[in-house]
Amino acid sequence: MTIAARRIACEEVLAKLRANDNELEKLDLRKSGLCGHSTALSQALVLNSNLVELNLWRNDLRPVGAAALVEGLMANSTLRTLSLEENSLGPEGANSLAAVIASENSGLTSLNLAGNEIGPSGIEQFAAVLAGSKLVTLNLEYNNLDSCDAAALGEALMTTSALTSLSLASNDLRSGDTAPIADALKVNLSLKSLDLDSNLLDDDDAWLLVTGLKKNKSMRVLELGHNGISFPALRALAKALENAQPSLLAQALQGLWCAERRRRR
Repeated sequence: MTIAARRIACEEVLAKLRANDNELEKLDLRKSGLCGHSTALSQALVLNSNLVELNLWRNDLRPVGAAALVEGLMANSTLRTLSLEENSLGPEGANSLAAVIASENSGLTSLNLAGNEIGPSGIEQFAAVLAGSKLVTLNLEYNNLDSCDAAALGEALMTTSALTSLSLASNDLRSGDTAPIADALKVNLSLKSLDLDSNLLDDDDAWLLVTGLKKNKSMRVLELGHNGISFPALRALAKALENAQPSLLAQALQGLWCAERRRRR
């Protein structure tokens, strides 16, 4: 059963959680004004062993709200999917959540932290425990991440064995910032999808990624749209991938076709 709390009072939702309602598996608390109920929600999560998906998008939780949730999230081993998108968590909130993903008891496999103003240079502590976590999917879009953040994530990707999907779209990654990530792709065996759409990458980044992908046999999806990568560089990327990953080649050719259409307009 899925409950959308916009239809019922937060108190009633929390009561269902505390009662460990075995029909309540998904809980939609988007825009529910939870900023004053973080501690109560955390306490309810301690008592609950049935919830598998929780959406807390746009609740203005801020760092204090994230800190309040930590106890409940660490004690809960059944929750698999958590969205904290657009909650103004900042680097402090991300650091609080690092304890959650590092916990052996945590069952989280999917975490959405998009739009939380974590960067610049704010993801290091979180990235330090990412490699040993159970996270399979991580969304870090719209966080103003910079070169320092890319370096920290690249280091994590060197050793992570669980993460299969990472989105870094719409950040502040610039020319050369992908170097640590490209180096990680040479040895990473788990990542299948990497989204770098809508950054400030250029031809140098395309070449850096090519060097990593030539040695990578697991990647299936690479998003590079809405960057500053030129048509010749995209063409070279497609050619370099010709004998590597067929699925990535198809993507590169699609990007090449789109770039050619824009160039001829």
